[in-house]
Amino acid sequence: MSMLTIFENPLDASKIRTQSTDHVLRAFLEIKAQYPQARIYKGQPCPNNDVTPTDKKTALYLLEADADAHFYVVCHAGAAVLPYIYYAVVALIAAYSLYTILTMPKAEGTTAGSSNNELSERANKQRIGARVADIYGTVKAIPDLIAQPYSYYNSDGIEIEECLMCLGRGYYQITDVQDGDTAIEGISGAAASFYYPGSSIIGSAFYQAGAAFTELPKIVKKCSAINGQSLSEPNETVMDGDEAKIYFTTGGVIHARDTAIDFTDYFEVGDGIQITGASFAQADASLSGTATVNASQQVIVTTTSAIAGYASYKALMLNGASILKTITHPDATTSTQTYDISGTYTVSSVTQVISGTEYTYTIQLSNAETTNYNWSNVDADFSISAGIKLTDSANKMDLDETYTVGAIEEDQITVTNASSVNSDWAKLPTLFNGTTIGIDSSAAVELITSKWVGWYDLYLDGAEQAVFNLYFPSGLYNVTSESKTVTEAVRVTMQYQMIDENGDELTDITEIVWAHDVKSKDSFGLTKTIQLPQQGNIRFRLCKSYFQPGMNPVHAIKIKDVYLLKSNDKQIYDDVTIVRTKTLATDGALSVKERQLNCIATRMLYSYATGQQSTERVASHNFADIICAMTTDELIGRRSIDTLDIASLYATAAEVNAYFGVDIQFNYTFDDAKMSYEETLATIASSVFCDARRESNVVYFAFEKPQDVPVLLFNHRNKVPNSEKRTSTFGVNKDYDGVTLSWTDSSDSWSESEINLPDDTVINPQKIDATGVTNYEQAYLLAYRAYNKLLHQRQAVEFQAYHEADMITRNDLLLVADDTRPKIAGSGAVMDQEGLRIYLSQSAVLEAGKSYVIHLQLPNRTVDVIGASGVAGENESVLLARAPTSDLILEYEGNISCSQYVITEESGAKRDLGLVTEKSTDGTITMINYTDRYYANDKDFI
Repeated sequence: MSMLTIFENPLDASKIRTQSTDHVLRAFLEIKAQYPQARIYKGQPCPNNDVTPTDKKTALYLLEADADAHFYVVCHAGAAVLPYIYYAVVALIAAYSLYTILTMPKAEGTTAGSSNNELSERANKQRIGARVADIYGTVKAIPDLIAQPYSYYNSDGIEIEECLMCLGRGYYQITDVQDGDTAIEGISGAAASFYYPGSSIIGSAFYQAGAAFTELPKIVKKCSAINGQSLSEPNETVMDGDEAKIYFTTGGVIHARDTAIDFTDYFEVGDGIQITGASFAQADASLSGTATVNASQQVIVTTTSAIAGYASYKALMLNGASILKTITHPDATTSTQTYDISGTYTVSSVTQVISGTEYTYTIQLSNAETTNYNWSNVDADFSISAGIKLTDSANKMDLDETYTVGAIEEDQITVTNASSVNSDWAKLPTLFNGTTIGIDSSAAVELITSKWVGWYDLYLDGAEQAVFNLYFPSGLYNVTSESKTVTEAVRVTMQYQMIDENGDELTDITEIVWAHDVKSKDSFGLTKTIQLPQQGNIRFRLCKSYFQPGMNPVHAIKIKDVYLLKSNDKQIYDDVTIVRTKTLATDGALSVKERQLNCIATRMLYSYATGQQSTERVASHNFADIICAMTTDELIGRRSIDTLDIASLYATAAEVNAYFGVDIQFNYTFDDAKMSYEETLATIASSVFCDARRESNVVYFAFEKPQDVPVLLFNHRNKVPNSEKRTSTFGVNKDYDGVTLSWTDSSDSWSESEINLPDDTVINPQKIDATGVTNYEQAYLLAYRAYNKLLHQRQAVEFQAYHEADMITRNDLLLVADDTRPKIAGSGAVMDQEGLRIYLSQSAVLEAGKSYVIHLQLPNRTVDVIGASGVAGENESVLLARAPTSDLILEYEGNISCSQYVITEESGAKRDLGLVTEKSTDGTITMINYTDRYYANDKDFI
């Protein structure tokens, strides 16, 4: 026989009765005839145990019920609950909030961010090693340079700059392409082409302004040492040897023998000077003493004079030298014959032997008879008396070099570090007795002003060409004495040589002279290109080697750029949109200070609004499309689309728009390589009034809006004892007197804008950077939400929870019993259940004449709010107005996660409700009081 417990009025203990029956179905149908809303449960009342018949099949279940089963019948299953409580089950929001990632410390950025995110000083720039721009939504995009810009001058002397840039990863819809604030189509000669990922950059562009690009860009390396240096005029010869009788003495001293010359009229300390024509050979050495010649073509001289550098001499002059030789005739008679052996002979070597105060020099001649045939008669040793002089010394001194004036007097100049600059100064004391005063020379002193620009090294492996850009800022012309403008001519000399990767020279210096003559008062430029003799690196220098003199010549030249170039065979770039531009340096194109090609770009994405990927990409700023794209991106989310609750995402996006009555967008460029997928989602969520959450490895967005049903309750049973702190405040949090929200105004040239609340007089505002917000309405709503929370936050609650803390996250609505100063009828855990009567762990005092509700934490992670009444004479059990929406977990069964409860008066007050603002890893939860006034301005645009 089965047992039925019938609750005719769940809140009245006198209306509870029990009966037994052999026919459960018949007994229930009799009750249902009187109470049409009645429901029957096999076991404790809850949806899982609901066996109310709805058709023949379910009716047969009751007909065949076990004879000893216990059923509960609730006659008023639809009993009312609090007017501010939804009866529907509210799912507990994920245990783990992606927002918490945002509260973690972030590493300092080491790479440049995209100019898209800058609100000032925007420019196309290189971001070497940085993350390729990931644009989502619609932004004013300033593409990044991915190669060195290359400039050159055309035949009209106008500068042309070509750039290769990357707009960002993926596909885009492009509008309003500009250079600075000027439309690219309005700049004469300018061109810009945008290429989809995977397409050739010399093929068809999806957006093109101006001429098409038909050649691949060169790989370019620019010399960073060149920054517009001027080429100086050729050196001016201030004085030469004939004019000033210049001679040199030991210590780097230059003298003028002419007392009429005053060096201080021409030079100053620190000037650069160049010495030319100061080449001196060692003086001839005369030998006096006894001398002999012999058959070995040697001249041997013994003298008391020491000859410096004797071994360096290569010639010997004999003057008045003759030998007297006895001749024996065939008839045995003899006679004497004199042979003159004078002449200048070639010397192969000179040796010296010292004996006391005497020096013996053996001078070996080479082919003496070819100089004087009489030498063939020297077949023995002969003494000679002659003038003997060693000439043509190999010892020379060349003082030509560029020096710095270290000291100056009227009659002499002392150069700085003479021997360090030119080691030949060390020869002066030995070879020339410390002075060149008696030596004729054509030495000259020139005042110089950095004639050469360079040497500079420039490295590019495999370089094929070198390009030099010369700029004439004032034109090139001359003015005659009759004030007529005529042609001016200049010559620029460039020297270069190939070097290896270590800077060591590989070739001799090659010199090239570029001559140019023209009559032009307008600035212009020249580009000179040389084909390198072999691929590789170079060192180079330039100078202005000549200009045509005249009454008023204008010939200023600057070195604007120097490049190495090599061919490039890369014409397809995967996964990124490429931009190529060509700009002419006219006033209309380069009136801005920096290069700033920009456009309005909207990322094109696949939509999953139907649950399946769309067949074509569409331009979108819908955050649901963006999240789907990021999740499946192999460099961001690297996840399957199945890890998203797609239906919920799109429903939430539609709900947000409908709720506010405005189009809520996300428009931003992600450029931080260290930003994780979770941080990215949280960034988006915070701008679209949501929280990014994950449950069972499925990500979804929860819309923050006014709430009525708490997702979890906490009381003394699941809070760490004595951990609760409640702080009541008066005035605004942290003494903020308002809110300043910064955002990017797309209607005002994408400039930085601010919203100040309550007005512009705010002095100490809470500052908020609204990432991805580009429309006023969205910025306004975010600002007012922040301001209202400052304005109406009156209580802060902090407590440490047990494992239930794992199930909550930011902006969750909690019901937290005030255990610091109890104002509730009771709280604790459910010990037992008997139908609609539950037994409590703590005594609950429900006063007569008052209405109460019980908040039950259910195992399916929901909080159910049910009307409750006391049982006469008992304080440890209550009657429920209806069945809970899920099974209760009873404490006596040994469950740790037993059902918790809080009993409050049915007043509609939300004093114990709070919004979670922070949760730490140790289970500490911080929340603020909840009030609908936080959302008071949400409907201002409806």
